[in-house]
Amino acid sequence: MIKSFFNSYKSRISLFLDSTTKLFQSMPSWQCYLIVGLFMFAIAYGFYSRVVISFNPVTFADDQIRDATEFVNMSRGMWPTLGPIVTVGDKFSYFLPPIFFYLIFPFTLFGNTPNMPFIVHGVLSFITLFLFAKVIYLLFDKHPKPQRLLFTALAMAWWSIFIDDIVNTTFAWNPSSIPFFLLIFWLLSKKILDAENDTLITWFFFGLVSSILISLHTVTLFAIPPVIGILVINYWIRKVRSKEWGRISMPGVSLIVFALLFLPYVDYESSTGWINTMSVLSAVSDTTGGTSTSFLELLARVPADYIIMMKTSYYKLAAADLFAGISLLVSVIGIFIFKGNKSLFASILLTTLFYYIVASGYDGASRSRYQILSWFLPIITFISVLSRVDLKKYLGKYILLVLGISVFISVKVNLELGLNYFTRSYGRDSLISTNDIRRVLEFVPDASGICYQYDPYIDLGKPLGFINEAVTQTTHGFSMNCDNMDYLLYPKNIAIVNENLSTRKNHIPAPKGPVKVLDTDSYSLYRLKTRR
Repeated sequence: MIKSFFNSYKSRISLFLDSTTKLFQSMPSWQCYLIVGLFMFAIAYGFYSRVVISFNPVTFADDQIRDATEFVNMSRGMWPTLGPIVTVGDKFSYFLPPIFFYLIFPFTLFGNTPNMPFIVHGVLSFITLFLFAKVIYLLFDKHPKPQRLLFTALAMAWWSIFIDDIVNTTFAWNPSSIPFFLLIFWLLSKKILDAENDTLITWFFFGLVSSILISLHTVTLFAIPPVIGILVINYWIRKVRSKEWGRISMPGVSLIVFALLFLPYVDYESSTGWINTMSVLSAVSDTTGGTSTSFLELLARVPADYIIMMKTSYYKLAAADLFAGISLLVSVIGIFIFKGNKSLFASILLTTLFYYIVASGYDGASRSRYQILSWFLPIITFISVLSRVDLKKYLGKYILLVLGISVFISVKVNLELGLNYFTRSYGRDSLISTNDIRRVLEFVPDASGICYQYDPYIDLGKPLGFINEAVTQTTHGFSMNCDNMDYLLYPKNIAIVNENLSTRKNHIPAPKGPVKVLDTDSYSLYRLKTRR
């Protein structure tokens, strides 16, 4: 049985390689080199920016420490019934479902290090490149295969350098896996809408992925459920019309999965009078405008919010307004002239639309991590317009020029920011990482007093305290005041609190009297006094 399974996949791989070889042989050599080059660049850049960087994180505070503390508690047998806390402006505060904690916790058992969640999300973000490639390839299925491959390679390369996804992956845990699960959600939605292979397995994974997606962030909690509702209603209508009565109950599989995953949350809420759930519902009502804002008024805000997203995510420069405006026009045109798989495109548009309905009533929507559900649409619509350009006409050439300049500017800005961001983790301009902190805490004698310099961007006291207690399990003391301290942890580089994600040399001179006992590109450790 196992042998036949492997033989089956071996034959599929062989068939895929043969068909791919024939396809490349039918294309011009320049197109082959371009496609292969874009794929190789996307994979190499994506792997370094997401996986390699995640092995040496330099930011570990606030939400990350909160979640890491939860993982430590889970390893001690304390199972959460509520997820991360959320604050919506000054009005509402509530907890997300705890599914995120249960999703990541098993991976933290592989090593006593705060880096493991970073690595998990880095790997998920890297896999997202391939999922997005599949989405693009399936999306433009009405075009010849050589064009589809070129569109896929372009999209994958553009997404690989998208700095907001890179920063999000190594900085904010629970929202950073949204792109991974969102793309799977869209692929499963396509199967359901196309009525292709909508088996029990399809509905099982649809329920699983939907449950995870809803629990990751406020935006997904608000925007994904109505999309699910529309998909299921559409499925029911089609099955009733075709008189496939036996398949009407298929969404029940997703409902069962959903109920099982939310069981800890439901058990807790039933004992507290559903206080948290009522807070969530109040926040949803307020965010979507309640009774004071009409649906048309919310829709009218979409263009402005879309431009904000393009300015803050794709074009982070002085001329961002111009290119964001062009992108809005391109996206509108791309939606109307789209030629491809309408089921998959409908799922993408529905998700993006409900995100903007939520964003239009939410004050924090201009923050990058709140825009994740809309990140993919600009790339998709740019390719939609590109796919319909007729280069035999002058207008087509002008459109291609505008598209090319817009994409070039976005890529240039994101690449520059990416290179700046990479220097934070590796090289002579790197910041103090969690690995550095662990090394310092293990190097000095137990119960030492360690002082550190204030950094306006990264508070070293927080990772020092957590790693001291949960990882190295030492009993050191920490302070920014070096009086009566045994060691000084001196950062050689300081993060610059602005949009270019770079670092600068520490302007406070290093002490000359104390003995330097450790020295790296990112820090020096000085012994202030000899312990007896």
